[in-house]
Amino acid sequence: MKCELAHEREMKKLLLQSRDEWKLTVAELKKRYDNAMHDDYEWKIRYETQVDINKQFERQIQQLAEKLRNQKANIKNKTDLDNMAETDLKRMISQLTREKGNLDSQLKDFEWRLDQEAKAFIRADEKRKMILLDISQAKNVIKETERQCDARLFNMRKKHYKRLRERFKVTLPPLDRESNKRVVVAEGGYAKQAQMK
Repeated sequence: MKCELAHEREMKKLLLQSRDEWKLTVAELKKRYDNAMHDDYEWKIRYETQVDINKQFERQIQQLAEKLRNQKANIKNKTDLDNMAETDLKRMISQLTREKGNLDSQLKDFEWRLDQEAKAFIRADEKRKMILLDISQAKNVIKETERQCDARLFNMRKKHYKRLRERFKVTLPPLDRESNKRVVVAEGGYAKQAQMK
């Protein structure tokens, strides 16, 4: 009987140790999840900032296009392009070409940066989803381990309870799984119930 009690204690110790290890795993996964959420938030802010910058550049492009239209209208009003000197026309064309090239270059640069930020955001979001899945799986394993632990301990107590009834020839109340009670035999040979901790 002492051997069985020792075995029961050893099993309980092993199961509790296993449960504690799973709890540590869940804590670590939660920590990784929180870090991923922080990274996710950072990427979200960077993405929103980039979108705002792009909107500003789009407004700037529209303003410059409007300015160009106004300048063309002013030129037509003041003088006809045919009447302008060739050097003035070349200077105006080169200036407008440079402005257009600069704006095109800025637009391409910001489109590329936005694309890179979007890809990084997607990667961070996928990582966050994987961590959430890991946490969920770890929680399920912990619940299953605890359920198995409770079932094993209950079955061990049930066998022990049965042996006590047979050995001491006493009538004991049935073992209750929900309240997690066990029978303790006192030195006088009678039985009492004690709440399991």
